[in-house]
Amino acid sequence: MVSSLFLTAQFLSLCLWVGTSFALVSLVAPLVFKQAPSPHFAGTLMSSILHRYSGIFIANAMFLILTFSFQALVLPSYLGLKLRLAMGLVSLALVIAVYDKYVLARKMVLVQERMAEASSGEFVNHDDRREFSRLHRRSMLLFLLNFVLGVVVIVVLMFNV
Repeated sequence: MVSSLFLTAQFLSLCLWVGTSFALVSLVAPLVFKQAPSPHFAGTLMSSILHRYSGIFIANAMFLILTFSFQALVLPSYLGLKLRLAMGLVSLALVIAVYDKYVLARKMVLVQERMAEASSGEFVNHDDRREFSRLHRRSMLLFLLNFVLGVVVIVVLMFNV
């Protein structure tokens, strides 16, 4: 009974991770950018959505690590190895998410504030715009990397990899 509850909770947790990431990138973002009155408004809205998702993801990843750790202690060693690999991948995703939420997002907010203070004449060739674009690209790459890590965790758990 307890093991089936663990497996169900882990399955739902992995669905939340991979499914929500996929939905945000393929459904929500294109719709928001298509329907928003301006690209700036759409970017602000998506930034808020992704920031909230990061908080949920961090809690979700910690839950997965705890449940995998408990299972690795109880299950036979050949299954424990598989769980340790999954736990390592989830830990990597957690580190990436924490870095993205607490380091990159703060840097992006600071750069946005500096850009808002600049006059429109200075904004055209402003270094802050390039810095923001660089940070945004890095943030999106990390988000996609987390999605791929989620898919890999599912593959590792599904098959005897």
